[in-house]
Amino acid sequence: MKDLELLKKMILENNDKQETKAQNVASSEENKDVIIGRLLTIIELSNATNLNYVNHLINKAKVYEL
Repeated sequence: MKDLELLKKMILENNDKQETKAQNVASSEENKDVIIGRLLTIIELSNATNLNYVNHLINKAKVYEL
């Protein structure tokens, strides 16, 4: 009987470990999505900033052409 209780305890502990691993993987995937989203936002903002600067230079060039 002790062997069965010990085996049951070991199985439950293993299940807990597997669940924790699954949660860690899910959390890791969520973190990757967040990081990718932030990087895309930075790239978009950078592109917008660069575009504004290019437009500024074009407008400045137009002023000097007049």
